[in-house]
Amino acid sequence: MLFAAHLRDYEVVGQYTDKWGHRHDSSRVCHQMTKREARDAMQRYLLQHFSDSVDLDAPIKVKVQATK
Repeated sequence: MLFAAHLRDYEVVGQYTDKWGHRHDSSRVCHQMTKREARDAMQRYLLQHFSDSVDLDAPIKVKVQATK
């Protein structure tokens, strides 16, 4: 239980660019995760669900905030 204090709920917003140059935002709430796990989960979510339109040359930006 060493890391139990770091597990929280996070609101995560991912921003990506599609192949046509349009910016898109997607938000989710990740429960009982560390901040790094929440960020990685959002990147995986965007790549899995929008794999046909994500521009892989443009970075995927992820913002993570703890919920209150």
